[in-house]
Amino acid sequence: MSFSPSSSSLRPPSHQQRAFSLVEVVLAIGVVSFAFVALMGLLPAGMQQFRKAIDTTVAAEIAQRVIDDAQQTDFDTLLATPWPSYRYFDERGVEVIPINSGASSSAALLSSSYPAPPQQSEQQKVVYQVNTRVVAQTILPDGTQAAVNTLATVTVQVLNNPGFVDPTQNVDQSIPPLFLPSPHYSLLTFCAQIAPNTFSNQSNY
Repeated sequence: MSFSPSSSSLRPPSHQQRAFSLVEVVLAIGVVSFAFVALMGLLPAGMQQFRKAIDTTVAAEIAQRVIDDAQQTDFDTLLATPWPSYRYFDERGVEVIPINSGASSSAALLSSSYPAPPQQSEQQKVVYQVNTRVVAQTILPDGTQAAVNTLATVTVQVLNNPGFVDPTQNVDQSIPPLFLPSPHYSLLTFCAQIAPNTFSNQSNY
């Protein structure tokens, strides 16, 4: 017994799967490409801001370390030290002690100014150069001047100077001098006031 196919089974399906046309594909690629171009344009600015944030963080950590060393130094020795004093750090904020500095430790560098720069092999490690200045005469917030040897102002300048450009050729007229901004390096300045500590003969604590 044979069955003949019904007319309904021979009809084409009411809806067929349809592929994207070439025009639709081109338009989709154009939209995606436009979005990628905008994102790629933002990438350099984002990387620059990220690098600047890292630089600021490391510089602040270095400045805090130098200020902490100043606070732990005998106050009389701090005021009697010839300023400015230079120190050097690598990209991670680890101090690079020059062989020709004669210092036995990093803490000893703050109380002994050493003008000799690192040797060429050491300069390759240096990214941050620090200029520390201590002034005994401090101007108070009300505009008056503190008595000498009772309050010192410590100024710490942190230079991002991987090319080891000599910043001493670009200083202001203050005594001791401070570095001025330059296109060859980035410069951040930090200040703190330090009173006589318990190790000073002038301390009343």
